[in-house]
Amino acid sequence: MNQLTNESMQRTDTAHSNGAEAECVPFPAESVTETKPRKGRRFRLPQSRRMVNDLLYFSKKIPSQALVRNCNIGELARLQRDRENYPRVGWPVLFMKAYGIISERNATLRQCYMPYPWPSIYEHPYPIGRMTVSRHFRGEDWVLLGRIPEPNKQTLMELQQTVDEFKHAPVMDVERFRMQVDFSRYPTFIRRFAWRVTMYLSGFMRTDRIGTFGLTTVSANGAISIHPPSMPTTMLTFGPVDEDGNVRVTIVYDHRVMDGATVAGYLKELDETLNDQITAEMTALRYRSPGVLSETSVVRNQELTMAQ
Repeated sequence: MNQLTNESMQRTDTAHSNGAEAECVPFPAESVTETKPRKGRRFRLPQSRRMVNDLLYFSKKIPSQALVRNCNIGELARLQRDRENYPRVGWPVLFMKAYGIISERNATLRQCYMPYPWPSIYEHPYPIGRMTVSRHFRGEDWVLLGRIPEPNKQTLMELQQTVDEFKHAPVMDVERFRMQVDFSRYPTFIRRFAWRVTMYLSGFMRTDRIGTFGLTTVSANGAISIHPPSMPTTMLTFGPVDEDGNVRVTIVYDHRVMDGATVAGYLKELDETLNDQITAEMTALRYRSPGVLSETSVVRNQELTMAQ
């Protein structure tokens, strides 16, 4: 390389002495090499992943099983897709209310196993749903838990409004989300201690914070969650609903509280509830004729105004 540099300098000097324009002689391409780091980097666990790690840590201590049923909800699927005559109601809302209804009927779905100070069962007087919500916040993807008390007593439009708030409202404006973000700032040993108190010492505190059941789904992305981790006694999940209304529904349950035959009966009851009560309520939401004021007509007018 030194020899090449000297030669190029000599040619440049000669050109200047002859009054000619100097030529730029580049270095050979092989002499310019791009250096890459030999090792990766290690950094602190992001705040957005700390709560997920806590949930996984404690859900592994629950002996859970998953039971699947292939359901057909063809009429409900037709109504849900008909946006010209019916308001927008998402599948998580429909499943949330249906599961709330059967949880109200069956006390086992409102129970949880408490290991301390001795093994016992706590039964909550009413169902509390916990919905898993994915949000992009502060440059990171967060998994947050939305709380819906007594979904069986709320209308579909009320539930949809709550879910829309979970999805679109500023994260720090949703009380439960703000609490979870603030809680994730604490060191691991403090968070785990607080979780142990919640999970093992007070049945009321446990159901109030994590719900009597959970609902999570990735069906909007065309995927199915096979066995999602569950801290409540049961976790409901479902896959995509096809054009004929066929859908795969899964309940992950705590085997210490109930058995597979019992859960199979709950899946059948859930199927029937979706086809009967939920379909009937969805049918009643049909937009009425102009001049007849109703909850659904007001919602329709708002949707049209926003579209304009």
